[in-house]
Amino acid sequence: MVSQSEKTASSIRGPEALPGPGLLVFVLCALSGATALGHQLLWTRRMVDVLGGTSESVSRVLGCFFLGLALGSAAAAWRAGRLRRPFRLLAGLEGLTVLLVLPFLFLPGAVEAVWLWLGPERALGWPGAWVKTAASLLGVGPPAFIMGWFLPTLCRGGWGGSGGAADKSRLRWLYGANTLGGVLGLCLISLWALETLGVRGAFFLLCGLHGLALFGLLCLDWKNGAVPVRAAESTAKPLGLTPELKVLLGLSFFSGFAVLAYEVVVLEITLLVAPLSFHAPAILLVGVILMLGLASLCAIRVRRIERSLPRLIGLTGWATVVSSAVFLYVARQSGGLPPMPDFASFWIRLFVLFFVGFGPALFLAGFLFPLLSVLWARASGGGAQAWGWLLAANGLGGFLGAECGYRLLMPGLGLHGAVGLIGVGYLGVALFLRLRAGRRWVPQALGLGLVGAMALTLTPRLPVVNPSLPFELLWSRSGADGTVAVMGGPPIGRGILVSNQYFLGTVGARFDQERQGHLPLLLHPAPKRVAFLGMATGSTPFAATRHAAVEAFSAYEISPLVVEAAQQFFEELSGPLFQDARFTLRVEDARLGMVAQPGAYDVVIGDLFLPWGPGAGRLYTREHFATVGRALRPGGLFVQWLPLFQLSQEHLDCIEATFRTSFTEVDWFIGGFEGSYPMAALVGWKEGGRLDWAAVAERVAAERPRLQDPLLRQVEGLQLLHLGGSVKAASGRINTLDNVFLERVASRDRVAPPPGFGYLQGSAFADWARIRADSNQHNAERALALIDWHLGNPRVRNLSLGMNRYLPTALLEDGGSDWAQWPGRPPVLLNPPAR
Repeated sequence: MVSQSEKTASSIRGPEALPGPGLLVFVLCALSGATALGHQLLWTRRMVDVLGGTSESVSRVLGCFFLGLALGSAAAAWRAGRLRRPFRLLAGLEGLTVLLVLPFLFLPGAVEAVWLWLGPERALGWPGAWVKTAASLLGVGPPAFIMGWFLPTLCRGGWGGSGGAADKSRLRWLYGANTLGGVLGLCLISLWALETLGVRGAFFLLCGLHGLALFGLLCLDWKNGAVPVRAAESTAKPLGLTPELKVLLGLSFFSGFAVLAYEVVVLEITLLVAPLSFHAPAILLVGVILMLGLASLCAIRVRRIERSLPRLIGLTGWATVVSSAVFLYVARQSGGLPPMPDFASFWIRLFVLFFVGFGPALFLAGFLFPLLSVLWARASGGGAQAWGWLLAANGLGGFLGAECGYRLLMPGLGLHGAVGLIGVGYLGVALFLRLRAGRRWVPQALGLGLVGAMALTLTPRLPVVNPSLPFELLWSRSGADGTVAVMGGPPIGRGILVSNQYFLGTVGARFDQERQGHLPLLLHPAPKRVAFLGMATGSTPFAATRHAAVEAFSAYEISPLVVEAAQQFFEELSGPLFQDARFTLRVEDARLGMVAQPGAYDVVIGDLFLPWGPGAGRLYTREHFATVGRALRPGGLFVQWLPLFQLSQEHLDCIEATFRTSFTEVDWFIGGFEGSYPMAALVGWKEGGRLDWAAVAERVAAERPRLQDPLLRQVEGLQLLHLGGSVKAASGRINTLDNVFLERVASRDRVAPPPGFGYLQGSAFADWARIRADSNQHNAERALALIDWHLGNPRVRNLSLGMNRYLPTALLEDGGSDWAQWPGRPPVLLNPPAR
C-alpha cells in the first residue's frame, strides 16, 4: 500500500522520483515532441509548395496534424490495455514513421506530375482542389496518426495503467515533457537545421532522431520485458461514458478547439506588427508551445482541481478578450519591431512582445488539458487506455479549431472579433461548470452577457492597419490569405495594403504598373497568349486590354480578398479588365498555375514578389523558373519584374544566377529612372527567341494609337530602358525549393541587417545600373544620365536644361504622348524646347 504522504510526495517531485522505468521514458517523451513539432514545421514549409504561399498552408497542416493525432490516440486507447510489449510496438512505429515521412521529400514533383496528368482545366478546377486536400490528408495524416499512438502507449509501458496517484502526476509530467520537447524541436529546425542543411537535410536529421528514439525504446523493451496484462484489461469492453466522463470529453474537445483557433488568429495579428519573414511564424509557434508546456508543468501544483478549474477557465476568457488590445498597445508604445542589430535581438524582442500580449491567455489555457487528465484518471479508473480517448477528443477539437479559425472566425468577425468570441467561449464554459456545481447563476450570467457584449462590439474596432499611416482605411477583410486593406489619400490615391506590411499597388503608381505589362508585350513579335503572375489592383494585366495582338490573357492571383478589393475599389482598372472577353481570372497560386499549362503562352509576366514574404520566395526558385520555361511556346518570353528597393546585391545575384539556369538568352531592363522605388526586369527567351529591335519597332508602330506613355510610343523610348544583354555572368547562389536560400537570407537581412547592408535604391540603384549596363549601348549611357539627373547627381552637367538634353528626338517630337505618365520628375520639367 502507498501511504498518503508517499502519494503527496510523488505528486510534487520530478519524474526521477516516480516509480517505473525512470528518466529515460521522459527523455523519449521529449524526443517524441521534438520530432513531431519539427515535422510539423517542415510539413508546413513543404505544403506551401502544394497549396500555395498563403496562411491556408499553415491551417491545413495544423488541422491534418491534429486530426491524425486524434485518430492515433483513439486507436492506441482501444488497444493499450491488451499490449504486452508496448515499447517494442513503439520502436516499430518509430521506424514506420520514417517510412511515412520520406514521401514528403518528393511531394512537389509528385503533385506536378498529377497536375500535368489532370490537364489545365481540371487542375485549376475542383479536381485540383481535391488533389490538394488529398495531398494534405495523405501526406500529413498517416505519420501524425502513428505519432498519436506514442503517449497512450508509452503510458502503458511506463506503469501499466493502474490509475493510482503516481499515474495521475506522471500524466502531467509526460504531457509537459512532450510539449517542451516540441519547443526544442522547433528551435532546432528553425534556427539551425533549415539554415544549415536545407529542407531535405532537416528531414534526414529528424529521421536520425527517430532512429535514436527507436534504439532507446528497444533498450526499454529489453530491460523491462512484457508488461503484465490484468484480466480486467484483457477482457475490457468499450469505455462506458458516464455523464461526468462526457463532460470531461467535451471540455477536452473545447480545449483543443479554442487553443488552435486562438493560435491561428493570433499568428495573423502578430504578423500585422512583426516584419513578414521566414522566421517569424516559427518564433510565434515556439512561444505558443512554450506557454502550453510551462502551464502543464505548473498544473502539477494545482490542488482542489474541481474548484480551481472554473476559475482558471474564467481567467483564460478574460485574458483572451483583452489580449489583442494589450498586444497592440504594447507594440505601439514600444515602437514595434524595427530592424535589430542582430538576429538574436529580433528573436528576443518578438518573443517578449508576443509573450506580453498573448502569453497570459495561452499560459492559462495550457492548464486545462493537464487538469482534465487528472480528473479523467479519477473518473475512469484507468491510465493509458482511458487517457487515449481524452487525447483523441483534444486532437479532434484542434483540427476543427484550426479550420474554423481560418474559414469562419477571421472572415466573419475579423481578427480581433475572432479573439473576442474565443474569449467569450471560455467564459461560457466557466459559467457552465459553475452552474453544474450548483452555484448561483444570475450574477454569473449577467457578467457573461456584459463581457460578451463588450468583446463582440469593442474588439472588432481594434485596428488592423498602423494608425499612424497618413491614409484613410476604406475597407479591410481577413482570411486564410492574410489581412487585406484598401487605403486612401495622397499621394497614393488608393492602394491595397497586405498584412499591414506592403502595398500591392496604388492608383498613384498605375502608369509604372501598366508599363510592367506593356513593355513585355512590345518586346515579343506576336504575343497572342499571355499570362500575368499576380493581379493586385489590376493595373498590370490591364495593359493587355490595349494590345490588339493579344488574343487571350490570364491573371493568376492567389488571394480572393485581393480580387474582391480590386473589383470594388479599382473599377477604373479592373472594370475594363473583367469586361474584356479575352481575359480569364484564375484564383490560384502562380507556380501551380504554370505547372498545369505546358506550352500554353507566348509571354509570361511575373509581378513584383516580396523576397522575404513566407512562401513568396518560391517564385524566385530554380523549380519555378523551369516551370515557367515549360509553360512557354517556342520563342516565348518570360519577364520577371524585381523590386530593387527590396533587394540587395547578394539577393539580386542569387535571382539572376537562378534565372539563368532556365534561360540562357537574358536581357536587363529598368522600369524607370526614379531612384526611390526602382524596378528592374529580367527578360528571358525560350529557345528560338531573342531581342530583335526591328520586330519591336513594328510592334510599337502597330500599338502606338492605343498608347500614351512617352517611353512606349517610340522604339527609342524602350531602348532607353534597356541596360544590355547577357554579356555578364551571374555568380550568386542558386535558390531552390530545398535550400530556400533567398527567403531565408532576405528575411534575416530584413529583421537584422548586417553592417553596411543596403537595398538597391537611390545612389545604389545608379551604381548597380552603371555596372550592369552594356557599355556598347548608346541608349544605356543615356539611361544612366537620366538616373543621375533624377537623383540630382552633380556629375551630370547642365542640370538646368532638364532631361530634354538626354531624350531622343523622336520622343520630344511625338505630339501624342501624355507626359504625366513619365516615370520620374514632374512633367513640368519635360516641356520640349520650341522648334
